[in-house]
Amino acid sequence: MNHAAAVKYVNILDPVSDSSTLSVDNAVDTAGYSYLSVVVQTGASGGMTALKLQESDAANMSGAIDVAGTTIGTALDIDGGTSTLPSASDDEIHVINLDLRGHKRYISVAGTYGGTTLCSMLGILSKAEEATNVLADRGVNTMVDA
Repeated sequence: MNHAAAVKYVNILDPVSDSSTLSVDNAVDTAGYSYLSVVVQTGASGGMTALKLQESDAANMSGAIDVAGTTIGTALDIDGGTSTLPSASDDEIHVINLDLRGHKRYISVAGTYGGTTLCSMLGILSKAEEATNVLADRGVNTMVDA
């Protein structure tokens, strides 16, 4: 079995250079998946002073609440130490993994930049209830299996 066949990619934030409160327009609809990984990539960076996941029952994220254990800077990382926010150095990748059991259907990212920061975000939904080979259902324009 190709485990990548049960994965969907979701563009959360197009590459953008910004210096204010993070504005994410794309909430991730997690219906039909068991796990979500949010990949935050920063380039030329002023860093971030806040970064966390929020959840809601509504696609427009009304009534959103913070997802416990996902606040970067206070949550523990996989090494058991305190996670670190994206710093003012270039080319960092930060990942938040979330087991979706017991969470609301829609997940979004909230945060604040510490200065002008080049940033993009990708959501990776995995362990789908049903695997698909339709590009649009996988969230991509092209996929090549070799």
